[in-house]
Amino acid sequence: MISLTIKAEIDNLGKLSRFLHKNLKDSSCPEKIIKLIELSTEEIFVNIVKYAYTAGQNKTDVIIEFRNKRSGSRNITNVTVSDYGEPFDPLKTETTALNIPINEREPGGLGLLLVKRSMDRVEYEYKNGMNRMVIEKIW
Repeated sequence: MISLTIKAEIDNLGKLSRFLHKNLKDSSCPEKIIKLIELSTEEIFVNIVKYAYTAGQNKTDVIIEFRNKRSGSRNITNVTVSDYGEPFDPLKTETTALNIPINEREPGGLGLLLVKRSMDRVEYEYKNGMNRMVIEKIW
């Protein structure tokens, strides 16, 4: 496992992207899979930055853990994103209905839908004062 700890600030998106890209490349991950994992992880991080803290609350660290393991002929990549923000399970929220015209939809929800559809496993838990979201891609 390799980890990165950064403050929950949008300016740290570049650090997150470089961390993921380097570790995915080092794992010989195909470019298409790299893009899906990066986009999904960035979506989770941006949601933490935007919504995990109430107004005036100090933003704390976000911990990103990267794991890649081989199982037979397949690779399994896990990224865990943990934060100390307000407890919130994004998997229990309604996802955007794509059959509704765009001008009639409520804003938001598409990012989480993208994460759910592009990853093979998505899990959430709140434990010991931390939100923990795990995404997994098998390739």
